[in-house]
Amino acid sequence: MTNEKQNIMDVIINIMVDKLKVNPDLINEENYDKALTGKVFGLRSLDLMYLFLEIEKQFNVRIDTSKILDYEFNTINGITELILSTEAKSLS
Repeated sequence: MTNEKQNIMDVIINIMVDKLKVNPDLINEENYDKALTGKVFGLRSLDLMYLFLEIEKQFNVRIDTSKILDYEFNTINGITELILSTEAKSLS
């Protein structure tokens, strides 16, 4: 895993633990592809929206909201890939 990818994941995980109060024991590599709204994490739609807005703010990017509808913004790995991709347009 590249340093950039790990740094992005660290920020996502910090938001989930600090802001959304996700149990840090649940956040491990085997759960990175599990749905954030599924049984493991149990986030609600409002939590996901908060995460979305926090991600845009922290990384200074705009993510196409269609990515939520396409379930690309529903796993830790999915969010990381969106941030790394050209789909997340930098606001700079």
